[in-house]
Formats: sequence, C-alpha cells, structure tokens
Amino acid sequence: MKKIVIFSLVALLVFSGCAERKTINKCQDGKQVSIVYEPYGVFNMGEKDPDISYKLSVGNAVITFLTLETIIIPVIIIGWYLYEPVGLKVVEKEKGIQCY
Repeated sequence: MKKIVIFSLVALLVFSGCAERKTINKCQDGKQVSIVYEPYGVFNMGEKDPDISYKLSVGNAVITFLTLETIIIPVIIIGWYLYEPVGLKVVEKEKGIQCY
C-alpha cells in the first residue's frame, strides 16, 4: 500500500512539471514580436536565446532530487526542463533598438 501512495505522489509531481514556457515581447527587424520561449536543460542548451534571462526551476530541481532513484525522470528534467525563461536581459532602448 505504501508503495502505491509513493508512486502516485511521484507520478503527480512528474506530470505537473514546474518549468513553464513564457511569451516575451521582443523587437525583431524594427517590429514588436511576441515569441514563446521554452525551458531548456543540458541537452538543448543550443536552443537558448542569449537575449533572454533564464532562472533555475526550483520545482524541477526538487522533483529531480526526490526521484533520483528512478534515473529516467532526473535525466529528462535535467536534460530538457531545468531552466525557465524569465524575461529580456537588456531592454531594447538600452541597446539603441527602436520598435514600431
């Protein structure tokens, strides 16, 4: 019975991942564009935008720690969902970019 409860809690945590995608308004080619940015991890670092600030997803770090014995769940979380987008690093006005 105890194993079923633990498995249910772990499954609940896994299917309610904490790293969220975020829509950020960014200036591209002089126009304001809304772009959806996805979380990233170790395996997809090349997809991260250098103009976007990311932070560690504490919830996913906790899930990784709690499910360490399963091996698969931590690999997935650390590999693709460890950091979530927060916002722009530098405001366009500071860079001298004008949006219309």
